[in-house]
Amino acid sequence: MNIESRTLGDVVVFDIVGAYTKETRLIPTLGELIEARLKIGERKIVFNLEKAEINSDVGVGDILASYVSIADAGGQLKLVSGSPKTLGLFRACMIDKILEIHDNVESALESWDKHGLWPSEPN
Repeated sequence: MNIESRTLGDVVVFDIVGAYTKETRLIPTLGELIEARLKIGERKIVFNLEKAEINSDVGVGDILASYVSIADAGGQLKLVSGSPKTLGLFRACMIDKILEIHDNVESALESWDKHGLWPSEPN
C-alpha cells in the first residue's frame, strides 16, 4: 500500500493505492497523517480510493477513525471510491450514510464549490 498527498486549493487529497490491510498498513499511519494535517489547519480532506483495495475491517476502521478526528476538528472528509467491491463494502457498513462518496476527485472538489467553499482557481 502507498499513500501520497497533494493539495488542490484548500483541499488535501490523499491518494491511497494498493491493498489496505493490517499487514500493509504504513508508518506513519493514515491517522497520523490526518492529525499532522489537522494541526496545520487543513480541514477539507478527500480520500481517493480509486486504486485502493479496501476489503477488511482495518481499512474501514481507519477511515471511520479519520472521519471522527476530522469532524471533531471542524473539518469534512469525502471519499472517492472507484472499486465496486469497495463501494459495496461501504454500503454494507453504511459508510455511505455517514460520508459523501464520489465517483472521482473532481466531483468531490466540485461538491465544495456548490456550497461556496472552493476557491475559484485551484493551486
